[in-house]
Amino acid sequence: MRYFLGLVLGLIVHLANAQDIYVTAEQDLGFGKFFVTDNTHGAISVLGDGSWSVNGNIQHLDRFPQTAIFTIWTEHIEPIKVRVEIIHDILTGSHNNDTYEIVNTTRVKYVHISQAEPAKIQVGGTLIVAPRSGTASEIYRGNVTVRAIKASHWDGG
Repeated sequence: MRYFLGLVLGLIVHLANAQDIYVTAEQDLGFGKFFVTDNTHGAISVLGDGSWSVNGNIQHLDRFPQTAIFTIWTEHIEPIKVRVEIIHDILTGSHNNDTYEIVNTTRVKYVHISQAEPAKIQVGGTLIVAPRSGTASEIYRGNVTVRAIKASHWDGG
């Protein structure tokens, strides 16, 4: 049985450009604490609404998945449309070189923001857990990068 502890993606934010658009990280994306039975495979999906599911031979323990949460804001009084890009890193184990990929179906989204109305986005993803040998506990870490830039036009979302 292989245990995975504190599988969490750290958050990286980028200032947009000269448009004074800011991104603040509020919460890490996490896939919880779980183990995989019988050296098989499975997947953990965390949706943007906070719901989650598992398939395959994955059993969750006491820490459960959560979405990453970012706030995108500006000091502009008039509403502006912002293009938000979401990029996941590969997760790397703290004790070995095992890696896992995070799949995210939403890579670009558009939001409208103003000084009075910042946008809060929740970022999920799917962790595909492939068979691995060994039974050691492992903590995997990676990053979620969110880049926000002013959209050049009002169509596209």
